[in-house]
Amino acid sequence: MTQEADRMDASSRRLAGSGRRAASGRVLASRRTVMTRSRNSLLVASPLLLCLAALGGSGCAADSEVPSESPAEPHGPGEELGAARQAVLTLGDWTGWEPGQCVHGVYAFYDDRFGVDLLGTCAQAGDLGNCRNCGACMIWESEIINPDPALFNKYAWGTTTAQTYDIVVYPSAGGAYGYGHVACVDHTESDNPADYGSLFVMDSNWDGYESVADEVHTVNRQPYGLFRLKSLDTCDRQQGELTWSCDGAEEGLSCTQIAVPDDPASWTDNYLCTEHDLGLQWSSDGPIDGMHCTAVTETGGTTPSAWLDTYLCAPDQTPWELSWSSAGPLAGLSCVQWSEPAAGSFGDNYLCTTPVYEFSAGSFTFKADGPVAGKACVLVDEPSDPDTWSNNYFCSDANIGMKWSAGGPIDGMRCTLVDEPGDAQAAAWEDNFICVPSDSEHTLAWSHGGAIEGQSCVRWLDHEGDAGAWLDNWLCDDLPDAPPTSSAGAGGSSSGGDDDDGSRDDDGDGDGDGSDGDGGSTSASGKAADASRSSSSSGCTVAPLRTGGAGALAVLACVAALAVSRRRQR
Repeated sequence: MTQEADRMDASSRRLAGSGRRAASGRVLASRRTVMTRSRNSLLVASPLLLCLAALGGSGCAADSEVPSESPAEPHGPGEELGAARQAVLTLGDWTGWEPGQCVHGVYAFYDDRFGVDLLGTCAQAGDLGNCRNCGACMIWESEIINPDPALFNKYAWGTTTAQTYDIVVYPSAGGAYGYGHVACVDHTESDNPADYGSLFVMDSNWDGYESVADEVHTVNRQPYGLFRLKSLDTCDRQQGELTWSCDGAEEGLSCTQIAVPDDPASWTDNYLCTEHDLGLQWSSDGPIDGMHCTAVTETGGTTPSAWLDTYLCAPDQTPWELSWSSAGPLAGLSCVQWSEPAAGSFGDNYLCTTPVYEFSAGSFTFKADGPVAGKACVLVDEPSDPDTWSNNYFCSDANIGMKWSAGGPIDGMRCTLVDEPGDAQAAAWEDNFICVPSDSEHTLAWSHGGAIEGQSCVRWLDHEGDAGAWLDNWLCDDLPDAPPTSSAGAGGSSSGGDDDDGSRDDDGDGDGDGSDGDGGSTSASGKAADASRSSSSSGCTVAPLRTGGAGALAVLACVAALAVSRRRQR
């Protein structure tokens, strides 16, 4: 079979048939490094014209050109690079790769993943130099077979750092007359773009038996070069809320510059951008006081010392917990690649996010996945909105008589409208109110344009459904002694206790006692009975009690003054 295809040392590779991946239950897939919008933006290249059989053609020649003699030596004549290496890390999502000749594997993958048809290798009549007719080497050598220049950029080997999903084309071993080989790039482990020994690829027919490679691996020869889809020829990456740009801030997004003065690899125009302003800050001089900071490190490259004190910091109640990986995306998380072409070692660096469902400030907590044990919670549901509001709760540390209404304000209570004009179900939120007793010390205010300065504000966010519209929604309290607190992670309980009197109000209509969870009733029994209490003999007025040390000290001072006054009267 295909004498010019790369053959890997049997001691480091194990053959696998076309049903191998299904049998093992393993798919070579990790997070894609391409922007999700790129697939849909691609146009279809030139149709397959001559020799359609080249799609099944080899590592490589068309099926009809496959020689019948036994396979040659594993690495080709004259090569002394040793056995090819398999990778521990896989960056590309290679789902859909098919067995067959190497040309067929690449062409079928590009058709499946990007909707791009590539011209069969037999469209070039005859040989071209040492490139045999219908060989994979024709993809590079023949201007007829070259991928459409309207869709692809062509880079000679060593002129650019290889990116995931690049098409990489190889001559025959030792430059001899033959078919050559073609594969797709997974990643590189070197800062040097010419270091082919650190280039890991996915391919078919690596073994001469038309198998799909069971792991990405190196190839023991220098390629001609790379073809890269223009839609992927950018260092920009996007995943979820996060967008990475290595060539300046993205217009229309909120961007934080990622500058590393001690690293010379062009870290002056790199930005992390978000659709909404999350208050992210970058530091190359250690963590920032008062913020939640994630260390961003890179032990490879030429200047690892420049990354010893680099941190990405987020304020309290950031909707996502941040995690950093310098060894590929973290399983199960949404991760965006930090790509800098001038720093080859950054090919496997990712910032990952985990959704946060609980946010707290002062004495209040919002939780998007059930009530909080030990707090007085009300269900804040809008039955007409299908976006999973049936498990969202607003809780207070103590029972303050808070109630929720999805049908207008509640008579006799002080109610605050909770709405979101940008929600797909905006009309359903026009009559939703959070209410407290009329004599409550808490004065609540709602904002769908960010936290209110000078007040204690709690973020309201459910990551399910139309979450984007709710990223800047906050319920605030003007109590001066209730400063904002950190957002909680995955804490809390999935169920709440009963009210003091054993009743609940789970329908959100305000008809119950106004609480879900521990405590909470329509009466203000937990508050001081009167708005103020006066003592004519002492001239001391005690305001309604507030939690915290300041309130306790005020009470003690007043009691002391009263005692002194009575002693004088005696």
